[in-house]
Amino acid sequence: MRETASPPAKYRRVVSERADSFDHVPSLIENESASAPTSATSSTHASTSVSLYAPPLPASSAPMYYTKTGRRPVKKAVSVACESCRRRKIKCNGNRPKCTGCQTRELECNYDSVYREETNTAVLKRKYRDENKKSSAFEELFNALQTCSEKDATTMFSLVRQGVDPGTLLRQIREGDLLLQLSVVPETRRRYQFPYLASMPAHLQTPDNPYLKSLLYETAFHGVGQEDPRESTQPEQAQANPYLNIYLQPYHAAELLDPLVDHLKPSEWTQVATDDDFMRTLIRGYIFHEYPTFPIFHKDIFFQAMIDHDSRFCTPVLVNALLAEACHSFMGIPDRNQFWVPQSLRYRFLAEAKRLWELENHKVDLVTVQTATLLNLIYSHNGMDKVGHPYLVHALKVAQQLDLFGDHANENNERMVHARTFTAWALFNWQCVQSYYYYRAPLIPDPPAKPLPSPDEHPFWYGDFKLRYPLSSTLVPAQYGHYFKAISGLRLIIHNMAVISYSQAENNTVYPSRVWSIFSRLEEWYLELPAALTPRNIVFPWQLKVHMELYLATILFSTKQAGVSEASTIMKETAQKTAAHAAARLETVGRLYFIRHSFEYCDPFLTIHLSFIAGGAMDSLKMTPADDVETIKSLRSTIILSLKGLYDQGQHIHLTSVIYRLLRDRLAPRDLAILQNYVVWDPLAPEEPLLVEYAQSHYPLTMGNKDADPTSVQLENLVKEYEQLSTEETQ
Repeated sequence: MRETASPPAKYRRVVSERADSFDHVPSLIENESASAPTSATSSTHASTSVSLYAPPLPASSAPMYYTKTGRRPVKKAVSVACESCRRRKIKCNGNRPKCTGCQTRELECNYDSVYREETNTAVLKRKYRDENKKSSAFEELFNALQTCSEKDATTMFSLVRQGVDPGTLLRQIREGDLLLQLSVVPETRRRYQFPYLASMPAHLQTPDNPYLKSLLYETAFHGVGQEDPRESTQPEQAQANPYLNIYLQPYHAAELLDPLVDHLKPSEWTQVATDDDFMRTLIRGYIFHEYPTFPIFHKDIFFQAMIDHDSRFCTPVLVNALLAEACHSFMGIPDRNQFWVPQSLRYRFLAEAKRLWELENHKVDLVTVQTATLLNLIYSHNGMDKVGHPYLVHALKVAQQLDLFGDHANENNERMVHARTFTAWALFNWQCVQSYYYYRAPLIPDPPAKPLPSPDEHPFWYGDFKLRYPLSSTLVPAQYGHYFKAISGLRLIIHNMAVISYSQAENNTVYPSRVWSIFSRLEEWYLELPAALTPRNIVFPWQLKVHMELYLATILFSTKQAGVSEASTIMKETAQKTAAHAAARLETVGRLYFIRHSFEYCDPFLTIHLSFIAGGAMDSLKMTPADDVETIKSLRSTIILSLKGLYDQGQHIHLTSVIYRLLRDRLAPRDLAILQNYVVWDPLAPEEPLLVEYAQSHYPLTMGNKDADPTSVQLENLVKEYEQLSTEETQ
């Protein structure tokens, strides 16, 4: 397996004195300060340097700077000059977005390099790789035209004449999707296949399982919508269900359509990079993969403010934090899970965000709440939630000062009320996740006072977006408003679960009426789901995760109540049956997610679900009799699928890569040998050690185990034990 490289020794230390391990970023901060000093600062610095370390200079001489040793310091070399200075063959100081020379002459300033430290050699190498990749794409497309059938070749040639990108055609060919995407007749096979066992496990195929009657299951397993070419009725089907295409293709095949993104100029908000096209790609990836599950701000209000330079809803610190998180989702960034590498683009965006945060965190405004929440989310995904927790506390503190969870009666600006209401619910939802799934009581007592509007009556309030699938003229609405209102309703119930399960006042007392009330509210919430979110119609990743979270929260709550000694026998039995029922549904939805979309693309919230499914299956496998062959195969299939998902997500998220390593090394040798067929890993090759300093997380790895001590199963402590055992084995 290609393991992540170990960081240099000088970056391995943990700065325990401060709440944030990234507070000290001298090179970036000094460079930014040097590139744009204020006049007052410059003059003060100059006079001090001359008077202390050098004899007075003549009035006509330019001031010179000396070190304490009396020597002139060596000027830092500029790695790349702008195009304008290179053409005029003059010195360039490398400032971004505009160097001093271009700023003085009011010229357009462009750099070939993506970021400041990218050298000319690196630029040439990058351009060479891009051209080589383009050349390879044309060559591969030419070979495909030679080897495919005449009908497919004609179709492909027609698409090329229409201007379809060669990369899009090649991606469809590589995925075995040529007939589905390029001809009028879809192909008859599934997109992805389960590892180890190709079929859905028998214990999930029960008559009362509603997800086996879903369009997603039928298109994947029964070929609905995939008729024989000679008997195709696709036009009639398309007329009856114009969105059937979304059940036949993975989510990542679609293109996000948001006109506001096309007008963004991120280079006006950051000094880390100047390539607006590239940064817009990062932002699209963030909106496409991460924003639907964990929104921090209202995207339309934020994007419009970014275009209008409206500091009420957009600031440089928020933009840099957003770009840092967006690097997770971009497959073109290598080792994007290694957040500690100073040369990485993600590190630079985060360092810039932190530099600006230190200057602005005293402000009491909406953007400060959003920025602090986003920084907390970033550190949580990095497996550093212990370090990032103060950001969440700060966000809640400022929110209370703003009365963000109130009814906003004193706010007259309609747009501000809109942004405040959305942010309040987004923050409430995020703190709910950070509380309940980490065995903690809620950080705030009550949900926002202002309710969310109806998505049917106010469809534009939530900021919907549309998707376009390859070679389809139909634009598919994401129906994001229905999702956000539904998940907020579920998190409101989960908030009450956390109060009952983990609050100090409730910890030693069982209130049967309150427990039954939770189950009743969950049932009511489920029955009132809008049509797009019913088991029959769910298809997008975030829609599937609504149901996965429903069952995961139910399992954790039921297991907690079954383990309470004061609970009645009936309550315990009911809780145990409810947990078992929910576990089967959770695995079913997780498998449907994989069969249509795979686990390869960034989706941080999959970590909680996959680690729980894997851990539960591993525990069940230990208790299964050796002669129960079918059950063993089924459990082994679940383990392999879940660990493969954790491995894939670990390429994006450091937290997930650590969890994958810990769970993988619990496997028996036979199971390890099977897993090796589905992940890139060589068991005989030496692996880099898990870095304790980059696993400061309270994430509970064995969620749902009523007998487990929450402290003992925290990721931070498990990694320390893992490192200790590895050291002892080495010795």
